[in-house]
Amino acid sequence: MNSLESRSGLWLKSPLQLPTSLSSWVFAAALFMNPMTGVRLGTAMSYGDFLFAAAGVIGLGERVFNRERIYFFAVYLIAAILITLSYVANKVAPEQMSAYEYIQFVNSCIDNHVDVEFSQTPNFRIIFASLIIFPQAFLLLRPRSLGEVRTLIYFWTAGAVYGATFAVLVCMGFISGHEDYFWTVLHRARGLTAHPNAMALASTLALPGILMLFLEAKSLVPKLIAVACALVTWRSINYSGSRTALYTSLAMALAIFVLMYRDVPPKMRFRVIGAAVLAVIGYMLLKYGMGDAERGSAFARLETGSVVSDTIRATNREIATTGFMNAPIFGQGYQWLRVAHNMYLQMLHSAGIFGLAGFMLAMTFPLYMAWRTDSLVQDFSGRLMRNILLTAAFGVLVWGWAQPNINALNPTIPFGLLLYLSVMRLGFSKQQLPLAPAAPYLPAG
Repeated sequence: MNSLESRSGLWLKSPLQLPTSLSSWVFAAALFMNPMTGVRLGTAMSYGDFLFAAAGVIGLGERVFNRERIYFFAVYLIAAILITLSYVANKVAPEQMSAYEYIQFVNSCIDNHVDVEFSQTPNFRIIFASLIIFPQAFLLLRPRSLGEVRTLIYFWTAGAVYGATFAVLVCMGFISGHEDYFWTVLHRARGLTAHPNAMALASTLALPGILMLFLEAKSLVPKLIAVACALVTWRSINYSGSRTALYTSLAMALAIFVLMYRDVPPKMRFRVIGAAVLAVIGYMLLKYGMGDAERGSAFARLETGSVVSDTIRATNREIATTGFMNAPIFGQGYQWLRVAHNMYLQMLHSAGIFGLAGFMLAMTFPLYMAWRTDSLVQDFSGRLMRNILLTAAFGVLVWGWAQPNINALNPTIPFGLLLYLSVMRLGFSKQQLPLAPAAPYLPAG
């Protein structure tokens, strides 16, 4: 047992384990930095993206040097073919609108403050990397044990909590000198990310990891730390002004309750529901008792709406629907990927039915793998870890109905970690299969 395992054993019911390779260490650093998309190495790449790419290169070298098996599932090849077909079809024979419709279409985008991309190649590269290359990189970086996976989850959660804490301290006036255009003009904080919605997503995806810490904590101190992290993270969501984060958090809360229902003793289920209701009521009373009326906060925007934002999104949906109806098979081209505030409609608009089919294959395959290995997860700790990641992945899918989040690494992390667990479980099951009984010896004649 290493030092981290011995120390974590005093705090957690399930011990942590340090990364076992150089690529895993670099990947742990990438997970910590990925929620902070605004902390950039240059204009085109964040530190999290750079570290993830470096971990992938190192991991490939380690696998080849050690002659280890490199996993690749055929599903991703099929998804790559479907997505690439939509791209090539629009390069070779694009389905264009009539001249008048096209001019009206482009003008409505410009009037609606949508950046019109006249080349589909940059957006195609982003989608291909997110859906095909990222999962393969995760499989290259697979850890050696459940304790290592747990450590990586906590690294990822810690990065999001750090970013949330920074945003809350800035908004409360404890940190000065940090330039945040969204906070000074719109009263919506972006923290260390590129946009308030990005901070909201990072904070929302941190909640399952915080819950895992609370449930795995042995003593009062780590439980109190988890509660403090949850309060800070929830406060950062409010400062971000993201209504989608509120909807997604509620959906994730329902998902984790359903997933963990069989692990909660019958006598405790009513108490859990009651505690959740009291927590919501207490927070609302505290919120209004403190006079929380920031014009850009998530609750304020949920209650009063946002005329400008809602109008822009409605127009975006109309633009995307029009483009899809004009070219339903292969889409209108990846130059239109960022138009709609809905990642499913974005794919239909830009890549058509073929592109959406590839997208859904890539996004749902890790969920299928998690379901396939359900019977192999016998211990509570393994089920908790899997259900935490399933909840985060479900949150990404729910979030996608109102936000365009498929062009970044951070939302793909729970799907990649689910692949980790699934491959690991399948490997364990094959190693533990009992040998077939030998056939009885029959003498000749």
